[in-house]
Order: sequence, then C-alpha cells, then structure tokens
Amino acid sequence: MGFVKLKIIMAWRFVSTVSAAGWMGIIFYLSSSTPVDLPPHVGMFAWLGKWQDVVGHLVLYSVLGALLLITLWSWVVASSHQIKWALVAICLGILYGVLDEYHQSFVPGRTATAIDVFVDVLGVTIGVMGSSGCATWVLRAHSSRR
Repeated sequence: MGFVKLKIIMAWRFVSTVSAAGWMGIIFYLSSSTPVDLPPHVGMFAWLGKWQDVVGHLVLYSVLGALLLITLWSWVVASSHQIKWALVAICLGILYGVLDEYHQSFVPGRTATAIDVFVDVLGVTIGVMGSSGCATWVLRAHSSRR
C-alpha cells in the first residue's frame, strides 16, 4: 500500500469518526435542552404537529446509523463481514438511543419514553440499511464499469 493511499485512508477514518461523534454530540445537545431552550430551528418544523418529535427522532437516528456504519467500515479492511458490521452499527445506535433517553429523563420538561426508543431503533436501522444499500449499489456500478 502506497504512502498516499494510506494517508487517504487515515484521513477518511478521521473524518468519518469525527462526523459520527459530532452527530452524537448534536443529539446529546438537543436532548439536554428543555423544550423552551431548544434551538429556534426546531420551530420551523411545527407544521408537523404531533409528528414533529417522531420525525425528528427518525431523521436524527437515521443519520446516526449511516454515520456509524460508514465509520465502522472505514476501520475494517476486509469487506467480507459487512453484514456483521452493519449489525454492530445498529446495536451501537440502539445503545446510544437508550442512553440518550435515560439522559433525557433528567432534563426538566423532558421525559424518556419507550416509543422514542422504538423510533430511534427504527431510525438507526433505516440509516444503516440505506447506507449499506447505497454502498452496495455504488460498488456494483463501479465493478461493472471495469
């Protein structure tokens, strides 16, 4: 493996890991905020009504699932165990969702609910499956060109 290729791989690992950790930080920040202290950006989704919370969890955790999978794959050299790493990404996302709901139970004006955990699980799974499907499609398209 050439030096330049190694530098690119290490840069990709760094970027993907920092992205996943940063996204977890965003989720932590949002769940640390009381309903009154939420960023004003959240208000632009008020048109969703009672679905705002569900859609928010789905989007946040779908992105987290995709970022976790991309991060794990960036650290794994052998591509023969991609399904195993997708399951690991789902488990990590679920664990983070459960811990986040537990953390949220200590925030004034917020509650932890099993429904939120279920939506988090659904979101992580969608994110992992979506990014896994996209990666498979790109790899197949790339290999068919050769």
